[in-house]
Amino acid sequence: MPYPMVHLAISIKLYELCGVERSPEFLLGGISPDSIHMRPNAGKTEKATTHLDLLPLNRLPADFDMLQHVQSFLEGHLAKADKEHVSFVKGYATHVLTDVFWLQTVQVEYKRDRPGELTKEEIRSIYSSECDQVDYALYQYSGWRPAVWDLLRQVKSRELRGVLAEVEICMWRDRVLGIYDTIGRQPPMVPKYITFERVLRFIEEAAHELIAQFKKMGVPLVE
Repeated sequence: MPYPMVHLAISIKLYELCGVERSPEFLLGGISPDSIHMRPNAGKTEKATTHLDLLPLNRLPADFDMLQHVQSFLEGHLAKADKEHVSFVKGYATHVLTDVFWLQTVQVEYKRDRPGELTKEEIRSIYSSECDQVDYALYQYSGWRPAVWDLLRQVKSRELRGVLAEVEICMWRDRVLGIYDTIGRQPPMVPKYITFERVLRFIEEAAHELIAQFKKMGVPLVE
């Protein structure tokens, strides 16, 4: 799945397309599903839960209505919520939908284009290394990044009731804010399969896809 800078870039693109001011709570929500990495001994079941049980895609029934499922999630968490929590939950939903779109596009292309003789470990290693390099490039060259870092530092952490604790989301936010110093010390490499140019296209495509999906659900995306 896409790494944090990709999710943040999509959030920024959404606000640009909708022409409204950025919400720090939306930005926090947009990276929060991966906060499960901060839970000791969390496995595939816990990760599936934080991603609304949409992953892995190949176990979903053929007639599964993904948008209806996400809409039910939104309705359950938006009822009687304050404006800031509404933004957080919507950002959270965009992360999950973006992961699905990534699996349907970039991930499919990677499986198609990579050499067939690779071991499972080599497949994971190439994927991880290329995603790291692209994410770090976004960190370095995105003009909005310093302002977004300030917003994330200042925003109050939140919980997603029954899914993620406030402390888990806070720990993940802090990890994201500091992890790029570590990635920047890795030996540079030029991605061959998941390229910077492809990910920039994905960011644009995903933002438009999310706008269309929220419109179908009848839920305002950003306000």
